[in-house]
Amino acid sequence: MKSDLTLIMTINIRFRENQLYKQTGRTLLALAIIGIGLSGCSVQPVSVVPASTSSTQEQVVQESAPVKEPSYEPSARSNTAYPSSAARQLITQAEGQVSAGDGYAALRSLERAQRISPRAPEIYLEMAEVRQYLGQLSQAKQLANKAMSLVGNDDHLKQRAESFLSGL
Repeated sequence: MKSDLTLIMTINIRFRENQLYKQTGRTLLALAIIGIGLSGCSVQPVSVVPASTSSTQEQVVQESAPVKEPSYEPSARSNTAYPSSAARQLITQAEGQVSAGDGYAALRSLERAQRISPRAPEIYLEMAEVRQYLGQLSQAKQLANKAMSLVGNDDHLKQRAESFLSGL
């Protein structure tokens, strides 16, 4: 009986040690995860430059080397964005929907295409044509003007947008 009790107590002690080991391991793992997460939130110190007088500023300007002007880089608006392949498929789908007489479905397809490629002027021009088809001329004009603002240096799209606007 005594050996059974000793065996049970030994098993109980080892079980509790194992549970304590597991709990300690979990706690250490949680602390490690929190530590890694907080290390990503650390802030780098910023140096503060004291305000200087005008004479000091003039000396700094005279001592510094001449500043080279950056070379000209075209703005984002000078380059035309084209629809992605998914947007292109939606444009094709919209053209079929207009041919079938369902202008509102075509407009929904073009709005999806616009969400995929928001800087593509062709989509806005297609939307303007559908709005014109639906008799919504003021919205058509707004969309055509948006297309003109995004055209960039694509002469074909620019000519297409200009002829659409002149036809309104």
